[in-house]
Amino acid sequence: MEVENFAVPALVTGLAWDGSRLWLLEGADRRVSTFEPAPGRFEPRFALAEPARAIAFHAGELVSLPADGMRILCLDPATGREKSSLGLEDRGAFSLVSDGKELWLLDQDSRRLSAIDPSSGRRREDRVLSDPVRSPAWAGIDLWALLVRRERPAKPFRWRGLAPGAGPFPPGPGSEFALVRIDAGTGGIAERFALPSEPAALAFDGRSFWYSCASAEGLERLEIPRGLRRD
Repeated sequence: MEVENFAVPALVTGLAWDGSRLWLLEGADRRVSTFEPAPGRFEPRFALAEPARAIAFHAGELVSLPADGMRILCLDPATGREKSSLGLEDRGAFSLVSDGKELWLLDQDSRRLSAIDPSSGRRREDRVLSDPVRSPAWAGIDLWALLVRRERPAKPFRWRGLAPGAGPFPPGPGSEFALVRIDAGTGGIAERFALPSEPAALAFDGRSFWYSCASAEGLERLEIPRGLRRD
């Protein structure tokens, strides 16, 4: 895949495509911005009232998954204010994505991907995935996601002021980061493309994938090989 870098002054933890631009979530600071690829225009929008794990566009609405994982909020895209709330039957979701018809939640611990009933918040279809993935994105009829396998370094890593091995650790030599296509029948990986660093969020704009890095500002755009596009 061809990779193109875009300088964006944000550490992006969530991505969503509304048909013409990307919406960027900075989870730590609760900030939401937009990025228009063609002119390369970055525009800060608003700050959320509470931390969020993910954002998505569904049925023309901007929605967010708060950090408690217990609700889906419909937001005013002009102000970020809550318009409505949908309670979920259980907590644990870390990602949400729309396929144009259904809104899906991913529980990264159980690796369960579930379609959500928009009236009750109950899960009405479940798929169990075989690998530790995050930030799913639908591309036509295919489900893609970010594969993240982190291994500790062979030697204890020491952050300034902390004991060896304490705090977050950089990925070790056995770590694996990739863009993967999920097999609809088995929940396993059907295709994979290695990424150079740990990714945080993924979106699809109808032609290309966009992803952010977990430890650096900016966005990467990946062109899909023609033979893998099944719109």
